[in-house]
Amino acid sequence: MLFLHNTSFVESDPHQSLSQEKGGIGWPYVVVMDAEGTVMVRNIETRAKKVSEFESIIEREVPAYMRLQEAAADGDAEAVHAFLRRRMELANISFTDASAERKKLTDLEEAEASKLDQDLINLQVDELFASIKERSQVAYAKAAPLAAKMVEQERIPRGEARTRNFWRLVAIYAQATKDKELAERAQKAIKAVER
Repeated sequence: MLFLHNTSFVESDPHQSLSQEKGGIGWPYVVVMDAEGTVMVRNIETRAKKVSEFESIIEREVPAYMRLQEAAADGDAEAVHAFLRRRMELANISFTDASAERKKLTDLEEAEASKLDQDLINLQVDELFASIKERSQVAYAKAAPLAAKMVEQERIPRGEARTRNFWRLVAIYAQATKDKELAERAQKAIKAVER
């Protein structure tokens, strides 16, 4: 079933946080969900410009998601790792739950562990932005300390839009706390992303 939603930021309009709840951080944002509302494919709009390309992505990725889900449920260790990563990429699992599942995965090779840890960072940042319910300096200022703490821990997200917005939050924090060094680092990072 096709469901078209436009976030209007009018409180009386239904589903105003739907895009954020389903992992959206910009517009347009196109996803494919199952009957329960679990995202199976996302960011189609950045990969397809024609209807045939949309169809091809959906025909390829929906069955792949279902096969991976089934293999993970059957206990295939590689599939368990891959399915956790996929759910984090799709924002189908909370940061808290994903962190708990990650701690159980002790048999990982270094490269796979690194990928999972980066996905956890990205998920944490995505949740941080989803928690910002209004577009205002006050709302951003409330979220900014967590971003600054993540910088202190060298937990830096990846992805152009995510990274740019993350560093903007850090810059807000640096300005509020008059941390010149952090402000300079944030400005450099923002410029690097915008090149």
